[in-house]
Amino acid sequence: MDFVPGALVAGRYRLRKMVGSGGMGEVWAGDDVKNGVKVAVKHLLPAAAKHHEVVARFKREAFLLGKIESEYVSRVVDFFDDETFGLVLVMEFIEGPSLAHILEQRTLTVEEAVDLSVDLLRALSQLHASKIVHRDLKPGNIIMRSMPHGRNQATVVDFGISRLLADKGENEVTGITRANIALGTVEYMAPEQILNSRDVTAVTDLYAVGIILFRAIKGTTPSVTEGVRSLRAPS
Repeated sequence: MDFVPGALVAGRYRLRKMVGSGGMGEVWAGDDVKNGVKVAVKHLLPAAAKHHEVVARFKREAFLLGKIESEYVSRVVDFFDDETFGLVLVMEFIEGPSLAHILEQRTLTVEEAVDLSVDLLRALSQLHASKIVHRDLKPGNIIMRSMPHGRNQATVVDFGISRLLADKGENEVTGITRANIALGTVEYMAPEQILNSRDVTAVTDLYAVGIILFRAIKGTTPSVTEGVRSLRAPS
């Protein structure tokens, strides 16, 4: 059964409208009918739910988000397997536009870019301290949360292809990515991530922040072609 406006999921979450969609799933704005709190409800599309790897990534996203308590990262409210809708991830609803939407309208001032960089680095500091690498940091995965004092605060969302790093001597507990596979968004990927997304480190997220800031101020992203070529063995 598909999500529709007004549907009640798990007897608790009332759907209002779709706020995002992709090839694998949808995100809906909704309300927790028990306390009136706004939530974001994410579920897999029926076709995607048939693929083991997609389901594994969805479960991992819930697992990774559940490890984080941060005002700069979307917070998990609930995660369950509904007999009608399948796997459902419920997150806090973040009021505000995506950074991608803002950058479609204008570039940022240097002062705005500095504030943005501080927010993103605080988010990454907390993620990396928990050994989480996002792997798809880009303007579309950053929501500019509306704050009471008037400034918009960057909040990182969408951990669908994130990776949990293992401690030294341990195996990666959430390993899904096959070797020599590139995952992410090319414009914001470090060269080593394009070559092999499985072996990336926290440095790749920092690279993405640099590209985001470049895009935010200049209005375009730099080419990564030369960076990739420099890593390849000479012919």
